[in-house]
Amino acid sequence: MEVDLEVFRARDKEPYCRYDFASVLRRAALRTFGDMARRGKIELTLEEAEAGGTHPGPPEVRNLVARDGNCVLRLIQDGKTAQEVRLPTVDLVGPVLADELRQVRPGERHWSFRLRQRRVTALIVLGDKIAEQLTRLSGRPEPVIEGSMDVDPRKDRHQPFEVTQIEDQDEQLVQPADLGLDPDQLDRVNVLMPAKIHQQLLKDMPLATTMEEGGFLLGRVAKADERTHLVEITHVTPAHRSGAGMIHFTFTGESFLAVHRLIEERGQAEKLVGWYHTHLLGVGIDMGLSSIDEDLHLATFQRPWQVAALINIRKRDRLLRFFGRGDKDLQEYDLWISDDSGGYRPAHPELGGE
Repeated sequence: MEVDLEVFRARDKEPYCRYDFASVLRRAALRTFGDMARRGKIELTLEEAEAGGTHPGPPEVRNLVARDGNCVLRLIQDGKTAQEVRLPTVDLVGPVLADELRQVRPGERHWSFRLRQRRVTALIVLGDKIAEQLTRLSGRPEPVIEGSMDVDPRKDRHQPFEVTQIEDQDEQLVQPADLGLDPDQLDRVNVLMPAKIHQQLLKDMPLATTMEEGGFLLGRVAKADERTHLVEITHVTPAHRSGAGMIHFTFTGESFLAVHRLIEERGQAEKLVGWYHTHLLGVGIDMGLSSIDEDLHLATFQRPWQVAALINIRKRDRLLRFFGRGDKDLQEYDLWISDDSGGYRPAHPELGGE
């Protein structure tokens, strides 16, 4: 069974957003079982209760459906139950939702949710990339993908495909000074782009103000040394047949197929260097990637130099920032804009370079 988790603001009759329950359940299992949950299979049984119950928060999160009021969460390892807990469903998912919703709408104090069954999702394997559809979104529904199938990557069974890691070609070694870059100012990942693409992202590219949008970043990768990547963005393209809602964006398998076709058609020795998407909740500098954004990036964009561009939108204002892999988690990295001399100048992080 595949389940959507619909989230409502206090007085709303229509869902504010939808989560794939499986993505919430994974985080809830980690809170409950700790790191053991990474090494086994998670099973959940929903049971009826007298009432849905409430997580006090803040913010407060209430379960609207008593039919799913209780649950049994099991951790299965080697075919046996390693741990099991029985608890109200709101006590399992409420803390996870509260953490997420506190980030996206800090001023909202009361939320509610309900679980709804839906169609099964697919794990799409595309060469050296795995794009797992983690969410079903309000706003623009995800297209049906022909030829897709359901896969549990943790099940010990024969699969009708193999996933083979494709080695990167060696990146070109360059001298930062030749590009007008100060080696002492460089980090592990450094994002470079021409002024016209910077202008495209910050001003010229049409972006919706009612739902999140996103797409792919094409470019080239060089090295200043063994630990310092220079990621040059040469082209920005919206994702083909993506799914989106007010506070979520996701790719489909067709999105990846289309962008790889585009790379071949352009014939400019480009790579898929990352992705971009929008947030609609303002341009505050403290509003970065959500935990779902981070999960998507870490699971799907696995090269050490691949980056996530975040465009915060508030009316006509946009703020552009870039994130990539650090020592442990994703971290923000600097952006450099090409100038008339053929070199690069640092963009001001709080203003997106303007």
